[in-house]
Amino acid sequence: MIDPGHGGGDPGAIGKNNTYEKNITLQVSQKLKYLMQKNHYIHVYMTRNKDIFVSLKNRISQARRIRSSGDYYLDNTIFDLLQTATMRESLRFGRHILNSIGKITKLHKHNVDYAGFAVLKYPEIPSILIELAFISNVQEEIKLKNNDYQQKIAEAIFRGIQIYLSNK
Repeated sequence: MIDPGHGGGDPGAIGKNNTYEKNITLQVSQKLKYLMQKNHYIHVYMTRNKDIFVSLKNRISQARRIRSSGDYYLDNTIFDLLQTATMRESLRFGRHILNSIGKITKLHKHNVDYAGFAVLKYPEIPSILIELAFISNVQEEIKLKNNDYQQKIAEAIFRGIQIYLSNK
């Protein structure tokens, strides 16, 4: 599942040139979804396909619904073991994405960090949050608005997903 952050009345960060984070995340997510579908990842879901607000509760219920549909399978074991295993998987997944993005752009951080966001704490689903750049930095904001750069980012994320899945 691809979850483009923010949306609707939640713009996320706003750049100095009035670029809304919600728009960038949606555009890159749509490019990623297209790449995945084009390369036969048949069931690609997004929490939003347009500029709407999706609550945290709804994001989690969508993930649960997809998981129960059989598209994703994770063994239900004791919560603590599952949480630890899921965090390990999330870190491994994040490292593949970070390495792939690092090949096309300068990274601000070279390690995957833990984050306390509720959307990342669902114990049964490995989750990562990808911060594309600092929209508050004018040079990065300009790059983020560029369609070719967005495509390169989507392709880098896709390569990271492919590597992660091939090593599962």
